[in-house]
Amino acid sequence: MATAGYRKQWNKVLTSYLSFVFTGQSGTPYTWDITANNKLTNSGQQVDLFYIPKVQSDINLSQYTDASGVVHTSQQQWNDLNNYINNDKYLSSHRGQYTERNGGRTPWITQLDMRFMQDITIKGRNKFQVTFDIVNLTNLLNPNWGWQYFVPNTINQSASIGLTPLGTTTNGNPNFTFSAPTTKPYSTDKIASRWQAQIGVRYLF
Repeated sequence: MATAGYRKQWNKVLTSYLSFVFTGQSGTPYTWDITANNKLTNSGQQVDLFYIPKVQSDINLSQYTDASGVVHTSQQQWNDLNNYINNDKYLSSHRGQYTERNGGRTPWITQLDMRFMQDITIKGRNKFQVTFDIVNLTNLLNPNWGWQYFVPNTINQSASIGLTPLGTTTNGNPNFTFSAPTTKPYSTDKIASRWQAQIGVRYLF
């Protein structure tokens, strides 16, 4: 967090203040897991962590036909899973390992707020104070800045990789099907990510 301020007294009546507050913080943690049908450990609401395959032979993917009648071969599923892992910073850097509790994180969050305040002295301690605030000035400067992220309140703040255990095994290892998630593992706060402005007036005596 960083703050900066400037004060300018123009005369005995008018005094101006300008201040900025900058905050930056790492993203919210979440856990990559397998939640579909919970057939791995039958652990109810607990999170099933999973092994991130390095090569195709590390995982058993079974061919399946979706609701539209499209056949998804094992090779196609591996290609999709491999691409999905490559496009995620955490997953791609932990191949050959099990996912960790709270291992994933939403993007870094930054925000700059601004306040302009004008004092108008009337007599003695009596004065009007006019304020103008811009919350998330970052987003006003650039629509791609100042975004606020959060992890939906799902099971233990977890995100499904898209693997579905079939409840069967091959050579002692579980069989899966894969369907790439259609959404990100985190959400954007549409309101907090937009810049907002407000005006205030006070009389001090």
